[in-house]
Amino acid sequence: MLWEEQEHKCPYCGGPINFELAFSPSTEVDHIIPQAKGGPNVYSNKVLAHKECNLQKGNNTPYDAVINGKKLKDDLDIYLEYLAKKKSSKKRKKQTDEDDDIARHYHIGSVIDFIQRLWLLFNKEQKGYYNKAKHRYEPTLKGRRIREKIDNLLTKNEDIDSNFSARQNQETAWIGKIVMEWCQDICPRANIVASTGSLTAYMRSLTGFEKVLPLVRIAEGKNLYHDEKCSITINPEKWQLLFNGRIINMEQGEPLEIDDKRFPELKDSEILKQEFEEWLKEKEKHGTESAHTKKDIEQSFRDFCKDISDVNAFYKRCDHRHHAIDAAVIGVCTRSMVQRANTHVAKHGTLHTIHNTDGTKIQCFMPLTEGRELSLLHNFRQKLLYYMKDYVVWHKPDHFPSGEMLQQTAYGLHEDDNGKKMLVCRVDIAKFDKKSEEKTIKELENYIVGEEIKMEIIRQFKERIARDMKISEALCGKADDPKDGIYFKGNKVKKVKAYFHYSGKVSLNKADKEIITTDRSGREHRKAYINGGYACAEFNKTTGKFKRLIPLWEYEKIKDKPVPADTERIYAGDILCRISDKTFYVVYKMGLAGLSLRNVSETQGNDITTKGTYGFKLVPDRKTLAELKKK
Repeated sequence: MLWEEQEHKCPYCGGPINFELAFSPSTEVDHIIPQAKGGPNVYSNKVLAHKECNLQKGNNTPYDAVINGKKLKDDLDIYLEYLAKKKSSKKRKKQTDEDDDIARHYHIGSVIDFIQRLWLLFNKEQKGYYNKAKHRYEPTLKGRRIREKIDNLLTKNEDIDSNFSARQNQETAWIGKIVMEWCQDICPRANIVASTGSLTAYMRSLTGFEKVLPLVRIAEGKNLYHDEKCSITINPEKWQLLFNGRIINMEQGEPLEIDDKRFPELKDSEILKQEFEEWLKEKEKHGTESAHTKKDIEQSFRDFCKDISDVNAFYKRCDHRHHAIDAAVIGVCTRSMVQRANTHVAKHGTLHTIHNTDGTKIQCFMPLTEGRELSLLHNFRQKLLYYMKDYVVWHKPDHFPSGEMLQQTAYGLHEDDNGKKMLVCRVDIAKFDKKSEEKTIKELENYIVGEEIKMEIIRQFKERIARDMKISEALCGKADDPKDGIYFKGNKVKKVKAYFHYSGKVSLNKADKEIITTDRSGREHRKAYINGGYACAEFNKTTGKFKRLIPLWEYEKIKDKPVPADTERIYAGDILCRISDKTFYVVYKMGLAGLSLRNVSETQGNDITTKGTYGFKLVPDRKTLAELKKK
């Protein structure tokens, strides 16, 4: 336990943490290297700290944190200096007087005391087993975790920024190695080779496979997107002219004639012609000489195409099928090709062509040279285009839903004039400050619970505004006078009971949980917790009519019971096929508005909502998927 490891102390301020405090909201589990900066959610990156210390630390490492006005950096610099001198000492002798002076600073900071405590625990786990290959003892798993925690406590913000990318690449490479070993166990006779990401991207470009997905989407009538949020669309005609034609792919030395004979793609389209003329005018405004000769115009057109190609490049991750394209690319890579590519990168640093300053160039890596290989690759690309048009991405349904059953905040209940149960909570009166008198009064009238206190607050607010007070001062009182403010029955109003609202008052929903408790005097107290999410939705199997949404807290009670014969349950991740046009959708969200469906190939947007399953068929497995595709 963290509490035991820290000897019942906060590592940042050194204050005590007793057993009761350890399990109270006054303490929090803090990530030593913040998750916002890439810190992992593991035991070796966690400590139990006072909530106030954790807030002061913020998104910093302990080295860069300021706790109770004290910079921990001052203590840790001395300790790091000591560790550096100790490491540089070649002979394992007693410490010098200089070392002793530094060592005396162990007690000056709580973080250093905690690190020293960890070193003692590490020494007990240091000799876990003997590594014959390295001819040394290796620590136990517990020892390695302790050492990682020590390193994390001594890490600086600048070290995180510089090492984050390298650490991510290292972890990705390690995952790839484990997956390759796993594949080798499944297929012991197979010749398994790990292809690098750079080789995959290079081969995708070289073979023309990167054009497959945009061409398929154009044939399907789907948008081409430029950005990861899928908010910027690309004109498909312009994309085809730039990337699927011969314009952008022409070599620098090849002659270029900008006319319809040379480029029949431009005959029926005025898009590039108009943009090219505007581009030339813009260049002339900024002092660039106008192109007069045929050679100048050709060069200008090349530069123009390169400029606009960046803002018209297709973002492949908008479509899940890009994984299938990458799999096809990896499929054409042989062991020999991977080895030659690695040799080329080791020698030249890149797979692409290098243009030297002296005019010479180093040729790019060419994995395919024979005409037969190129012909086979072209045929494979055509088949890939054919199969991708009919490719349905399978999504694994979530039939074991989990998550927060109920939100943690407890709300009170108040019946309105129509007898409807509304959620209420205590809020700071400053929340009603809307920067104008009329809006603030309207907010007070709409949301404060209790007619008497509401009218009194509004009356005093108007009086204080009449005395030329600011709205914030009229509501909360003057900043330099703690006694100033609005009073009700002799008490200063700091918080009020108000209706919980976002875009309107919120009533108690069927999916929310109402809890009734009784105190010693027999008085009932009602509290409500808002539903944390839905596990599934139920529909009539015959008519497709919506029956109900099952919240997570209720699903836990009924999950082991059989589903009624006339009922069909739909979970997040389930695939539905629209019978009319054989389009497949995945259920990615459900709520009071109905099921939110998204095309199985899309990663963003293009959503449709349905309140029933009439006209749709549930696809429970791949066999059903294959049957529907055949029909």
